[in-house]
Amino acid sequence: MIYIGIFIALFTVAWLADRYQFTWATRAQLLYGETALLVLFAGLRNNSIGLDSADGYHRYFNFLLVGKSLDSWVEPLYVWMNKAVIFLGGNYQWILFLTALLCIIPMAYLFDRYTEHALWAMALYYGLYFYQQTFNIMRQCIAMSFCFLAVDMALRKKYIRAGLCMLVAIGFHKTAWIFFLGLLMIWVRFNLRQAAIIFLGTYLLGFIMTTKTILLFVPKIYQHYFFREGNAMRSDGGWGVPLQVFGINLAVLVACYACPRSLKNPWMRILAAGVAVLNLTQNMTQGYRLAHYFLQAQCLAIPEVLHVPREKNRKLMTLLFLVISLALFASNLSMQWKYMTPYRLFFMP
Repeated sequence: MIYIGIFIALFTVAWLADRYQFTWATRAQLLYGETALLVLFAGLRNNSIGLDSADGYHRYFNFLLVGKSLDSWVEPLYVWMNKAVIFLGGNYQWILFLTALLCIIPMAYLFDRYTEHALWAMALYYGLYFYQQTFNIMRQCIAMSFCFLAVDMALRKKYIRAGLCMLVAIGFHKTAWIFFLGLLMIWVRFNLRQAAIIFLGTYLLGFIMTTKTILLFVPKIYQHYFFREGNAMRSDGGWGVPLQVFGINLAVLVACYACPRSLKNPWMRILAAGVAVLNLTQNMTQGYRLAHYFLQAQCLAIPEVLHVPREKNRKLMTLLFLVISLALFASNLSMQWKYMTPYRLFFMP
């Protein structure tokens, strides 16, 4: 299958670059090549690939094409992007390609700028299923990339540009407001012990949360989401999700223990904030969607953990994350099977 083939190729390239000490120029060329491949793979796909893009977003485009308004229920920047494509005589394929550009290129730029192991970062971006989300939750993925660009601007003390990036993010998906917590992690410092206490406290609090208590922390403008079918609290009451969330807590703590300096990295602190958000929203059906804004920081934080100083630890952590990544990738792909496969290009029936 082509998805698995790309997974193997990206991780193999990252491993070879480490094993044979590729030069910076060679690594950069490989990163640019992978970026181009992933943009083309997402942008030139058939518009039936991906549940949301085949259904909701295609329908939005067709509504605007015949003059219907979306202004009351779709964020303005996405509407304007569609209107600009229509004005220029483009079709829905342009939307898919523009989405791929706006999602993937900012992340590739951040990988190149903030980690010496950018090829690992790109492999994790694909392997941890963040890339594949651009096939579905397109507006949120654009917002996520601009949230991360806001972090870049804030780290460089370009605060006005950081604010503009956040406005763009919110203009594509209103839930991006939650990432202001991620921006705070640039200045907030905590150690492993404090992180463990925060994780435990938020996990226990999230476990007992009900709709009534969660609404105390949600701005009024967003509270109507909790009364829509499929967007409220989980009704199954099982242990599956709490155990998954607990596993994510444990994995992040183990990573920080293996590489104590990692919490000095703002991306690891953003990831830790994401775990806290995930803990608090574990009983919400859309909890993962909110935490996704932060969890994408794994792509920038994990490569540093994989390269801990001691060779023995490095090999063990690399193997561990490879196994976890492959398992998560196969699991996520199987859940989206009928919408993601078989992959087809835009000109195929």
